[in-house]
Amino acid sequence: MIDERVVVGAELFKDAQGRWKSDKRDRGPYLPLLALALIDPDEIWTRLEWHFAKKKAVVRRRYIVRFEIEGSQAPMLVAFELGEDGWSGTTAFQGVTQSADDWRVGVRLYRRAGDGNG
Repeated sequence: MIDERVVVGAELFKDAQGRWKSDKRDRGPYLPLLALALIDPDEIWTRLEWHFAKKKAVVRRRYIVRFEIEGSQAPMLVAFELGEDGWSGTTAFQGVTQSADDWRVGVRLYRRAGDGNG
């Protein structure tokens, strides 16, 4: 894996008021999968993007992992994206809205050995 340290704890996934962060699609139950994406990713990608508010380039890392979800015909894709300007998390069922290739942006830094997912 890459030599990067990220502290993973409950505080990472809570807002300033101490409430759990979740997206607009009621996928709160999948929030723990974001932590697993950081801890044991299938792939790690990095890219440099322009941060207009700060007027400078920002390095962002994207940790991607696939999970088989009971009762679902397609695997769930989970991406945790981290940069100096904060983090974002995304969950989607592969093939429903996006393919795994849509999530691969920038330069791949890491790929799990034996991962046949592209």
